[in-house]
Amino acid sequence: MEDIRVSPKIIRQLIEPILVKSVRDKKFIADAIVNMIGSTNLPFFLDIINREDYRAVSKFCYVRFTPSKYVFDVRDVDIDTMKELGLMDSQNRLFGQVMNHDSFQTDFDPYYYKMRVNIYHHDEDKKITTTEISVDTSTLEVIDYLPFKNVVEQTIEL
Repeated sequence: MEDIRVSPKIIRQLIEPILVKSVRDKKFIADAIVNMIGSTNLPFFLDIINREDYRAVSKFCYVRFTPSKYVFDVRDVDIDTMKELGLMDSQNRLFGQVMNHDSFQTDFDPYYYKMRVNIYHHDEDKKITTTEISVDTSTLEVIDYLPFKNVVEQTIEL
């Protein structure tokens, strides 16, 4: 997600409509929300309040996402093999499993802006393996199951 500068006034205008009518000082509450969320999580927050079908991630849930162009720079994978093995779908999305959020907090935060995700790919012998990477939470789509048999030979740590 790219950095976008938005004025506090616009942010309040986006947040105030979601507050219930019984809140007396919507401006105060909107300001408090913006300050409590912080600039790191604010774009993600604004994104999910505007989505109709957002499903929060949970620890160990399965996800799919469109990878950044740098995901495979350190690994030798073949896109066609990835698709043949079911490790990448027709829209070039990868599959993975959320392992944790990417922060030093001890309690899992499903709304933290980055997650540690084990992505599935293949090794030199075309066996399924995983690598844990950091992924923007806003790009993750929760899925109920993996479209391939989960037979992992090893985990590669970056």
